[in-house]
Amino acid sequence: MRLNPSIVSLYRYTGQTAEAIPRLEQILIDGQRGPGPGHPDLPTIQEQLAVAYQAERRFDEAITLFGQALADAGRVLGPDHPDTLSAQNNLANGYHAAGRLDLAIPLYERTLADSERVLGPDHPDTLASEDNLAAAYQAAGRTDEAITMYERALADSERSLGPDHANTRTRRAGLAGAYEAVGRTDDAVPLLLSNLAYAERSDGPDHPNIMGLRLLVAGTCETAGRTAEAIQLYEQDVASRQRIDGSGHPRTLGARRRLANTYRDAGRLDEAIAVDPDE
Repeated sequence: MRLNPSIVSLYRYTGQTAEAIPRLEQILIDGQRGPGPGHPDLPTIQEQLAVAYQAERRFDEAITLFGQALADAGRVLGPDHPDTLSAQNNLANGYHAAGRLDLAIPLYERTLADSERVLGPDHPDTLASEDNLAAAYQAAGRTDEAITMYERALADSERSLGPDHANTRTRRAGLAGAYEAVGRTDDAVPLLLSNLAYAERSDGPDHPNIMGLRLLVAGTCETAGRTAEAIQLYEQDVASRQRIDGSGHPRTLGARRRLANTYRDAGRLDEAIAVDPDE
């Protein structure tokens, strides 16, 4: 028996998780009747069905299947096989999704230690384990441990993948978010500015995603009291809007109003009036 990827991936591409579950359940039943519980594809089928259950918030069923997949993978492949470590991580994810952080965190910690030992510190799965553990710590209110783990994940990602890799940017944003959550906005700003600079170089200053990110970073700069940097970002936003939409478009007018408000807050009233006469 081989796994049918077009069926088990249906929920990923269509979002029709509920419709996919009966098909996945039948594949699992057929697999158990045919090759039997020792077949190496069965843990994969169990995991795919568990993910579908989880998406439908059927957490108990998901956790049961994740646990079965881990037990089967450990028995068939051995405890240190990469697929076994993946199954172990998936069970921790199931606990996390169900809000059972008391069970998720020790399993994430074990998975990280096992991944470092078996796969090495720079393996993508090891880096992902750091991300998962940091997020679980944060969800559990263990803020200091979360920040330490986010810092470690970012440092490891920058070393192994480079500072401009997409996953490094994601980890940089995660650390920035953790800093912001505890009021350390001044520490978050350099991380967000770095991400913005890398993204602008790859996508260009007028890409819609860049423009949204720029506004988010500008808002964080304002919160941190870094008004000069916020103004520079709002000025760039106005320039982008004028290039894309023209001077009279409502989005451009909104961008000019944001810039004028920031000028005004900085005591630069003449510039505020020049940008938006209604000020």
